[in-house]
Amino acid sequence: MKLDLTPILTKNDIIGVACSGGSDSMALLYFMHKNQKKYGITVKAVNIEHGIRGENSINDTNFVKNYCKKHKIELISYSVDAINYSKQHKLSLEEGARKLRYDCFDDAISKGLITKIATAHHAKDNAETVLINLFRGTGLKGITGIEENYQNKIIRPFLSLSKEDIENFIDKNKIPFVVDETNLSTDYTRNYIRLNLLEKVKEIFPEYEKAVLRLSKIAKMEEEFLQNLAIKELKQEKDGYSFSVNLEKALFYRVATLALKNLVKKDYEIKHINAIYSLISKNNGTKITLLRGVFAIKEYDKIVVFSSNNKEKVDIPFAEGEFPFEYGKLTVTKMEKPINLKDGFYIDENLLVGAKIRFVALGDLFYKFGGGSKKLTDIFTDKKIPVRKRKALPIIENNGKILFVAKVGISELAKTTDQTKMVYKLTYEEF
Repeated sequence: MKLDLTPILTKNDIIGVACSGGSDSMALLYFMHKNQKKYGITVKAVNIEHGIRGENSINDTNFVKNYCKKHKIELISYSVDAINYSKQHKLSLEEGARKLRYDCFDDAISKGLITKIATAHHAKDNAETVLINLFRGTGLKGITGIEENYQNKIIRPFLSLSKEDIENFIDKNKIPFVVDETNLSTDYTRNYIRLNLLEKVKEIFPEYEKAVLRLSKIAKMEEEFLQNLAIKELKQEKDGYSFSVNLEKALFYRVATLALKNLVKKDYEIKHINAIYSLISKNNGTKITLLRGVFAIKEYDKIVVFSSNNKEKVDIPFAEGEFPFEYGKLTVTKMEKPINLKDGFYIDENLLVGAKIRFVALGDLFYKFGGGSKKLTDIFTDKKIPVRKRKALPIIENNGKILFVAKVGISELAKTTDQTKMVYKLTYEEF
């Protein structure tokens, strides 16, 4: 059996071979142990007793222990209770066992016992994974199948081999193994597909395993290409992510999914992506609630998916200093009236006695220099200030008169005069 593992191995790696005692894992342990000098690595075995099959499971673990002792292979052993864990976390037994198994792998790596874990997944396992994902509707990502090298921590040296390749290798080298009777049970999703579906597929397409593996590799290349496009289109915002409304639908969905994944990690569904896409045809400022305090809003030619902590109310006595808000920081500095008043926003100190800092309120009017009054909401629209940010913009008011609005400026009511000696300089820096 010829395999080139140089792409997934590094010299001085300590490889832990996940070994249950079954045929595939024993073949992998034999192969890796036999070739460890060739690749300049150290090989150990990692066995996990899941607590599922009672005495049979314990016997399998003892089989692995005896094999490792005979062949002088260091063994790392774990024992878990997959049945109770699955019940407590409302998982299927398959899911629960897998979660605990990979937790053990992570533990061995984090403790420095090994640098990588090697599992015995092969081309047939990959075909099963692709079909399961296909039936669940997971999209292009699902048909990329099993990764040969996952995060440079979990490797699958046998992924390109068919089940027959491994069986022939076992027969040729007389490798001992045990039979897990649960592999013959159709109570598990993967076993059902393996025993009831793929055996019939093989009658028509004898090389289906390798054909599906080719499909997975093509899908992986295309998935990586599209994902890189999505990453480029996704722009970081202070409170979330934004992207253009003019993206092609396929790319739009991918970018929206990436934004949600970054904000909520899991539990988002296709209905949430559909809702975000519906904003394209809506008016500017249309906002929808998604999940877990995450919202999406249309802002002119872009969509913003964000998580808001804005309390929408603030009432702070005016004073010198720095005032951080959700989207920016207001800095108030007292000074002598400068000769040049055009390099910033300045208000006579006398006009600010008893003033306060607050957010915009419905019906607020702003007196523009020489231009009469106008609703602040209309000014925000003219300046294309996103609706999402308007309610968190600081305003300085005194006795009901608005003197300053962040991102807008000072009002006609706040002008300095020839008698003005001391002023406050107002600077708003957006995050």
